[in-house]
Amino acid sequence: MGVEQDFLLVLKSSGLGDGEPDLREKLLKSFLDVLYELRAIPSRIVCSGTGIFLTTEGSPVAETFNKFKEEGTEIFSCSTCLEHYNREDKLIFGTPTTMKDTVSAMLSFKKVMAP
Repeated sequence: MGVEQDFLLVLKSSGLGDGEPDLREKLLKSFLDVLYELRAIPSRIVCSGTGIFLTTEGSPVAETFNKFKEEGTEIFSCSTCLEHYNREDKLIFGTPTTMKDTVSAMLSFKKVMAP
């Protein structure tokens, strides 16, 4: 089936929901695994805030991001966030992006999901 061309996934955090960091991380990993299982493959994933920890060394979702990448998903990380957390040299998925590109994508994609 491949990627859904008009589907943008925005990950603003390295976890999902409230609670302990370990629980939040498990919930986000489960969310991404279910998206893949249901073949809801975003055309683009943009990570910002602590979400950049998903695209850098030690990512708890590296296996799932690899699957999305193999399907053709483009993965981006907020360059300001990478700089803030001193993770520019630890990026393992995708490329840095600007706020202008992120906002433009959010305005142009028909389906934008930010869990």
